[in-house]
Amino acid sequence: MAFPDPNKLYTPAEYLAMEAVAEEKSNYCDGHIFQTMTAPRNEAADRGAKASQYRTVESVQIQVIVAQHLPEVEVFLRMPDECWSVRFLSGLDETIELPLIDVKLSLAEIYQRVRFRVEPYIYA
Repeated sequence: MAFPDPNKLYTPAEYLAMEAVAEEKSNYCDGHIFQTMTAPRNEAADRGAKASQYRTVESVQIQVIVAQHLPEVEVFLRMPDECWSVRFLSGLDETIELPLIDVKLSLAEIYQRVRFRVEPYIYA
């Protein structure tokens, strides 16, 4: 499936028809179709073009990208002037704070079941 138009609202029937023939599965919420990062082979594309397209969707106010092999998270927040602010977090001692949705979460919590090939460094 080609990346859906981020400015179009899809009906559930349209989404299901697209999903039936899609090579990569996606998610559906309130008329918007979006994809999540799944495979390491797709990580570069997911962080680039796909991530940029998500940020064109007016209703998207927060975008969180979680790395798969290291405790690293990027948090994008839409500002009142429609520009995006980005915060890079690295290390299990870091904490994501998203007041817009009342969430505070440590990277240690996000990665609690992940076994890294190399033990991540905890900054003191």
